[in-house]
Amino acid sequence: MTRKPNAPGREFDFIVVGEGTGALVTTATLRRHGKSVIRVGAPFPLPDRPVGSGWCAEPPPTGFDAAGPPARGLLVRGTVLPLPLTRGGLARLLPVSALGRAGVALARARASAAIAAFVGGGREERTYKDWVEYRFGEPLYEAIFAPYARARFGPPESLLCGVARVVHGQVATAGSAVPARIFHDAGPTESAMVTAIREGCVTTEAGELHGAVVVDLPPDAVLRVWTGEHDATLDVEAAHLEARHGVEVFLTGRLPGGIAELHVIDAPFFRAVAVGDQVSLHLAVEPGAPEWCDEDSVLAERLVSAATACGLPGLTAAGAQVRRLARHNPVWRTSHLTRLRTWTDALVDGGIEPVGRLGLVAPMSPAAIASYAEDRLIHGATLRDCIRAHVEPPPRDAEARPRLSAFLTR
Repeated sequence: MTRKPNAPGREFDFIVVGEGTGALVTTATLRRHGKSVIRVGAPFPLPDRPVGSGWCAEPPPTGFDAAGPPARGLLVRGTVLPLPLTRGGLARLLPVSALGRAGVALARARASAAIAAFVGGGREERTYKDWVEYRFGEPLYEAIFAPYARARFGPPESLLCGVARVVHGQVATAGSAVPARIFHDAGPTESAMVTAIREGCVTTEAGELHGAVVVDLPPDAVLRVWTGEHDATLDVEAAHLEARHGVEVFLTGRLPGGIAELHVIDAPFFRAVAVGDQVSLHLAVEPGAPEWCDEDSVLAERLVSAATACGLPGLTAAGAQVRRLARHNPVWRTSHLTRLRTWTDALVDGGIEPVGRLGLVAPMSPAAIASYAEDRLIHGATLRDCIRAHVEPPPRDAEARPRLSAFLTR
């Protein structure tokens, strides 16, 4: 729901620019602390999409609430395995011929991690593959983790180990869905095209808004409207902060066995979420990919076939809805974190606070976004401390032995 602004030059504690999860959660967090907040949509045209497609639409409530975590599972080779995995479930993850080798590799990895925790030391971990193999062994990396990472982030060989830590590790917080209460707490979005942002001011087609400026926008979108002084080299930094587009397709049907969320191995989509009498399939795609550019009806029909082939029959494309989110899936490769620090430092020096997955170019959960916003915007923690705590958190002792039963939480 949106409403038109009707008075230019209004004053607020915070102006949040964006329509993604980061803007939504940040707005709700600030309002819960008694701040006056206005959230302004950013209806820029989507890249490679017709003008008028919108930058992104507000995600619908998933139905997850505070009553308890939803039932989750893995979908592997047509078989749904509830999480946490039992011993029998773990055995069904791999072909019989591979179980022995996988068991030995997992035992060795566990033993190495336990010894390192006791005597100190360990090995350097630079990549996603290093992190996973050190904890679970190569067979499980090849069978489960690599296909998942490939569908969500692209080739896993070049991913930084931080991707594994925030997606699979103990530092992650349970649940990737936005609780329905957040939509109520955040309130409506002002419907007005943003034409310029600078320190203390956001200019829209309807007039000026004054207050601390907070953005949940991709770097290239910020650069389009940022009128404050900044180094021209930021264009280069922004271009190298890589992210894949997100696509969410709502199909009619239900997930099997009362499961609310499935993490999918070896399919065009990496997650399936129950949303009432619909199932939402999540994809991460490169710019210009068919899944990004195709007509909605064509994409929906293709995903119905893919879902049936991988073990999710009964979904239909009738009345399907498609939501596209530009640069929604950050991809952490070599030099990403250094460039991210340069980018965020420049924004803050220019009086603009980045938040959320888009603003911080980081795979943050709603809980992490809320914690970041509270620490940075309410309590005034330094940018470096907030990034260290919520975007690239330091290793914890418990992280040496994450449970495969959890698999991932974001």
